[in-house]
Amino acid sequence: MDSKKTQKLSKAAVATVLAASGVVVSLPQPANAYMFSDLNPNADYYQPIVELYNRNIISQENGSTFRPNEAITRGDAAKMLALSIGLSPTTTKVFSDVDANTTSNYGYINALANAGIINGFQDGTFRPNERITRGQMAKILTLGFKFGVSSTLKNQFNDVSPQNGNAYYIQTLLDLKVTKGRTAVTYEPASHVTRGQMATFIWRSMNADA
Repeated sequence: MDSKKTQKLSKAAVATVLAASGVVVSLPQPANAYMFSDLNPNADYYQPIVELYNRNIISQENGSTFRPNEAITRGDAAKMLALSIGLSPTTTKVFSDVDANTTSNYGYINALANAGIINGFQDGTFRPNERITRGQMAKILTLGFKFGVSSTLKNQFNDVSPQNGNAYYIQTLLDLKVTKGRTAVTYEPASHVTRGQMATFIWRSMNADA
């Protein structure tokens, strides 16, 4: 008899004996499949969220839900990225509106700023509670994972011109298959990124980097 079949039969036999003797048999469960109650196992974001959770890049900070379809804030995106590239939080204040007493992701935002990955706005603010855009996401992931920035714009998007400050970062993630357009001719760089999408983009970036 095949050795694998023998092992399966042996396990089944042991389970039967234990059950008959009144011993409770605990079968192994998929790792952390139960961590968030609002995840759709069939969604594109499911595997990325599970893997980032297993790597302690995301955690159960707000109960048992992840809210994958909710737009992610710039502060939360900063924390997710910082953890994914191994940056430790720092206390050096960089932005006027990012304070240890009022900003939950203060240390991670500082870490990214000190590493030259984010630079905030011209008025010296970071605006951590604003929602991050698809264009901004492309820039911080390209810089955070140290991808070589694409030198040629070869996409067909009519809403990403060479004058767009994030155009070449967007092209970089397109080339690496980290992201894609919303349609065949639009990328929507000003649209917001959901929490599930951010997890997916980071997971793809980690795999592209590997």
